[in-house]
Amino acid sequence: MFNKSNQNARTPFPAPPNLPMHPINLPHSLLKSVDNALLFAWAESTQKNYSTGIKKYLTFCRKHNIHADLIFPANEFLLCAFVAELLKLHSASSIRNILSGLRAWHLSYNSNFPRSERLLTIAKARLQLPQSRQPRRPITISMLAALARDLDLLNTL
Repeated sequence: MFNKSNQNARTPFPAPPNLPMHPINLPHSLLKSVDNALLFAWAESTQKNYSTGIKKYLTFCRKHNIHADLIFPANEFLLCAFVAELLKLHSASSIRNILSGLRAWHLSYNSNFPRSERLLTIAKARLQLPQSRQPRRPITISMLAALARDLDLLNTL
């Protein structure tokens, strides 16, 4: 028997669009104990960081009109498409952090997070940066000389 009592539970991450139910009937106090323990499983700053990645994923899904059943638990191909889109604007470390957040989100709602070789390979891909994201020119000696000339060492600002 399924129990929807966790729909109002305080968990560290936003509720999925198709919130999973507890698979068995348990006393509310036990369900609440687990939910409260999850609040302390990740540091507050980590929860905030991870929630940002989860929101990016949900925004991506809304943008592409993805059905809730594919959003959560996450469909492996959908995650690959999401990561492929992230590659256009985010660094590899940012993408790893977003995937860690999505994994934590799944853990907090007792769902499996798909980790396939294809997803890991796409997450490691390096796309050409768009023109606006090209690396800056190196600092030259003339730039440093101009800075030193106009620098007031007595002014702490």
